[in-house]
Amino acid sequence: MMKVEKWPLFITLIGFSLCLGSIVAFISMNILKDSSTTELIFWQRKFINGIMNIATIPGLLLFLIGNIGLYYFSKCKREKWVIFRLIIPAIITMNGLMFIVPLANKVNEIAFHQYKTSTILTEFTSLKSIEDTLGGLNLLLLLFYLIIICFSIYSIKLEK
Repeated sequence: MMKVEKWPLFITLIGFSLCLGSIVAFISMNILKDSSTTELIFWQRKFINGIMNIATIPGLLLFLIGNIGLYYFSKCKREKWVIFRLIIPAIITMNGLMFIVPLANKVNEIAFHQYKTSTILTEFTSLKSIEDTLGGLNLLLLLFYLIIICFSIYSIKLEK
């Protein structure tokens, strides 16, 4: 049986994996952008909408909840890397849930409207660009989080 303190790590790893995996899927969808037609955009947005609902949103919540648990069980709550392990997931989750998800929903609405009218709207491309930029920011923050985790594990091993 898993110790209580290990559950937050397990939840964090699942959330991190879901977040990172969904970003990789979104990047893959953007690679197809060169041959953009309303049909392709419609298909991409249906796929992205599904990933967002099944992986991204739960991943963000699990990532944050797991890190709150890790912070709660941490013996050295005041150390910088422990605080960063709480702040970075909070920023990633806020960026995802408060900005990216609502923006993605708006982009999806426009994409579905474009499909019906068979015209690509300029509003779609400008909002899609903002969505991609915010998603890229979350990717960088996830990688920064990973670096902090690796550094903290390395520094703990040096202390022993």
